[in-house]
Amino acid sequence: MLDRLSDVPAQVMTDLGATLAQNDLAWAIFGDLTRLRGATGTVVYRWFTDPRARGGYPVQDHATESRALVADLRAAAVRRDDPQAKDLVDRLRRVSPEFEALWRLHSVGVMRSRRKRIQHPEAGLLELDCQVLVDEERTQILALFSPAAGTSTTERLTLLGSLGPLGRV
Repeated sequence: MLDRLSDVPAQVMTDLGATLAQNDLAWAIFGDLTRLRGATGTVVYRWFTDPRARGGYPVQDHATESRALVADLRAAAVRRDDPQAKDLVDRLRRVSPEFEALWRLHSVGVMRSRRKRIQHPEAGLLELDCQVLVDEERTQILALFSPAAGTSTTERLTLLGSLGPLGRV
């Protein structure tokens, strides 16, 4: 199914934010996230522990992204109530003062749709409307990233798509 979505970046993720599969366009934007394992395989862990994870986002969007990631993780952790979720939260609370401060706010939010702005090194600023489809058990999501209306993102995605899988193996 992902390969049939050739003009829209899409990826399948766990409810904790680990990427399980990506189509070529998502790979071109975000890099190969499927190779990462454990806590470092989750978007929220990388966001709060690896400065390179924020490099693709405009600085003015960092605070909003941080709050959204923590609120979504809290919702997943409460719903799952399992060792994997608890371990991820405990690790983040230990290593990231920013995460700890946001976790103490007790915000809960499930991401289903929102605008994301990605600063891509070759294509420039991509403004994407992210829609999230959830499986029946609520353990996996399909994230679809459509070009925001009124932006040049459609043309930029076409450019990225024409470059092919950019060395993808």
